Amino acid sequence: RQIRSLLYVEGFTISGARMASAIAGALAALAVFFMVNEMAGRRQAWLTAILMTVYHYHIHWSRIALNNIWITFLLPLTIALFLRGWHKRWSGYAILAGLCLGFTAYFYAGGYFILLLLPFLAWQEWKKTTHPVSLAVYCGKMLAMAMVVAAPLIVYAVRFPDQFLLRTRDIV
Repeated sequence: RQIRSLLYVEGFTISGARMASAIAGALAALAVFFMVNEMAGRRQAWLTAILMTVYHYHIHWSRIALNNIWITFLLPLTIALFLRGWHKRWSGYAILAGLCLGFTAYFYAGGYFILLLLPFLAWQEWKKTTHPVSLAVYCGKMLAMAMVVAAPLIVYAVRFPDQFLLRTRDIV
């Protein structure tokens, strides 16, 4: 649907089809800036975002009209929102992080990597905090929101596992 609306703006051309990827690529650089700012500070965030902006693989993936690039946006945004919310002690960020986490299920399968990364980040924050119960509640809110967003895809995967895993047979 997003590509269709962009095609109306750009017309049914290759540049119209690539516009969604270009937008996602630009937003990905901002999300990486936001994530690194939360993890390592403003100076490191600027350096990382600038390097990502000129990195040839990022430029390539930002222009080929595939949905893989949206993971490059959603993964760092999820991490940034998770960390920002915990540092500010505001649950609204947990809901937004859960929303982004849930949407990762609908794009490229490489996005499932975050399911390994988030527990590691939560464990790091757990070691630093004096409020472990609050962190558990915060993580629970994020995961609950992610489950609500990803529920239709999870139900589809359970009901039709052959269709859901169809692409895995192409690899083997």
